[in-house]
Formats: sequence, structure tokens, C-alpha cells
Amino acid sequence: MSIIRVGEFQFKKFIDKEKIAELILKMAKEVDAFYNEKDELEFIVILDGSYHFASDFTRVFPRDAKVYFIKAKSYVGLKSSGDVKIQGLEEIEIKGKHLLILEDIVETGNTLFSIIEAINIKAPASLRLASLFVKPSEMKKSIHIDFYGLQIGSEFIVGYGLDYNGYGRTFPDVYVKI
Repeated sequence: MSIIRVGEFQFKKFIDKEKIAELILKMAKEVDAFYNEKDELEFIVILDGSYHFASDFTRVFPRDAKVYFIKAKSYVGLKSSGDVKIQGLEEIEIKGKHLLILEDIVETGNTLFSIIEAINIKAPASLRLASLFVKPSEMKKSIHIDFYGLQIGSEFIVGYGLDYNGYGRTFPDVYVKI
């Protein structure tokens, strides 16, 4: 499918699943090279959108790691609401751990800023961020992204876990709004 409909909008294919797989493999190799093998690494996956990315990333990551899931929501429709709700973080033992957040996309940075603040209060040994996509032109918060797959512009995308009002996540490719 080169054109899809999600809600009232049409989207055209932007990044195919083969390119996504290449980006993820490159990121997994970078993360593995960065961390010392003696460092026990733990992943924090931000749901709902990151489930595709995290699943594929952990499959190609060459070492074992604990995986935790938290839920964070700040989007309604095409825009960030600015109000970030986080669930599941209170159940994770963070103190002294080497943590890597796995995120599908960093846009404004508001969601991640709130998550990073909440995690840092619990004193991890280290906290890094890996995001499949980054929108530098949309950033409102200063967040260092340690590992990323691809920088994109301000276009709105769906597919591969990314959604519009909960729909569009299941497509294996990424589509851009036209």
C-alpha cells in the first residue's frame, strides 16, 4: 500500500519496513558498543507507540537485558496536549541501574522530559535515550538523545507503532500525512 487512510486523513508511504529494520540494527550495534559488557543494562519501553520498535530492537540486541514497560500519554489528535500522564514507573527498581529508554519518536520532548525527571529522582547509575525517530524542529525541551535512527521534519507520521488517535499503529511501514 502506498496510500492509506487513517481517520479523516490520507497518508503516503514514507519509510518502508526494510529501512526501519536497518535503522534498528544500526542502533542496537551502537548501544552495544557504548555499554561495557559488565554493565547490566535494563530497558524502559514507553507504551503505546514504542512496542514495535522495542520488540524489534530487543530481538537484534546481542545481549540479554531486563525489559520494563511504562505508559505515557500526551497526545490528542495531531497535537501534544502538554499534560503528560505516566503509569508503571513506580513498580520499577531504578536505583543504581543502567537504564536505556526506548522511544518511538521524540517530537516536542515534553513527554520524555517528564519521564526523565521522574526516573532521575530514583537515582539510576545511568540513564540514556534511544529513539527511532527524532523531530529536531519540533523540540521544545532540551533533551539529549544518545541513540537515534533517523531525524525527520515536522511531518505527521503513522505506522510501526505511531498512531493518530489510536489508529495506524499496526502498519509495518511508516506513512506521512498528505
